[in-house]
Amino acid sequence: FQRIQIPTDAECEAILGIFRVAQDIHQHCLRVAEVAVMIGKALNESRHKADIEAIRAAAILHDIAKGQPEHDAAGGRMLRSMGFGYIGDIVAVHTELGDADAEVTLESKIVYLADKFVNGTRLVNLEERYQSSKNRFAATPEIEANIARRKARALGVKRELELLIGCSLEKLILK
Repeated sequence: FQRIQIPTDAECEAILGIFRVAQDIHQHCLRVAEVAVMIGKALNESRHKADIEAIRAAAILHDIAKGQPEHDAAGGRMLRSMGFGYIGDIVAVHTELGDADAEVTLESKIVYLADKFVNGTRLVNLEERYQSSKNRFAATPEIEANIARRKARALGVKRELELLIGCSLEKLILK
């Protein structure tokens, strides 16, 4: 029954069309899905249970509300209203997982981190990703501190997944 809350690839494409997601964002989402599935499969190969179908659907749809305020939460609401609650929950936290102590699903962590490894459609390491953010947005100490906090969170999730997989995510993704 839970599978009904996971849209197929065709349903994901239809949803992107319904919400008129721009082509560049669409391509970004597909690239994030490739990376997320790669991480999920590596976890499964190391005997951890990652839901590949959910990861793929959430990654494809993670930016359906891009351009709206709090696009992650907005996208989550949109998907929940369509009956895709499980995927909506993953999408709703893809930019910030919340506190380091917050209970977060493995699938949410994978989509969150995969998004950080993709800048546009280009694969980047986390150092480059956050340096780019710092260069664009660090006009004040408050913003710079927020970027540093987000980077630390991403690095923590990266380390957690690497321990589970048993190898560097850069080696897996950026090969």
